[in-house]
Amino acid sequence: MRCIGFRTIGYRDYPPEIAIRRIAAIGYDGVELCLEHPGLEPEEFDTSRATNIATAAVGAGIEIASVSYHGDRDPLPLRWRRALLAIELTEACGSHILIVNAPRPRRDESNLRDEFLRQLELQLARAEELG
Repeated sequence: MRCIGFRTIGYRDYPPEIAIRRIAAIGYDGVELCLEHPGLEPEEFDTSRATNIATAAVGAGIEIASVSYHGDRDPLPLRWRRALLAIELTEACGSHILIVNAPRPRRDESNLRDEFLRQLELQLARAEELG
């Protein structure tokens, strides 16, 4: 079965619950909950609120197909911290898919690849702890 979704960040001017309802009303099957969406920053978006968002999605007749955290504008230490938090939030949102990306290394950051791999190992270990 095909599921076509839309990212909440496309509705960044709306609270997440309204963005989800609007995406559902257009006819999408799924939504990608973007943790860059205002009000969904991982430090302020706890598992209780994630459960409420999941309930709102069910009420709107749409699936939270995935959660994403890119953090392109965040400094790396914050980005790593938020990625770990995003793992817990993904499960609380009722999704099993978290989409992250890798930082783009610049010439003066030759050690970035090693640090990214180290952080990825931490993220995978955390995901495994949570099941």
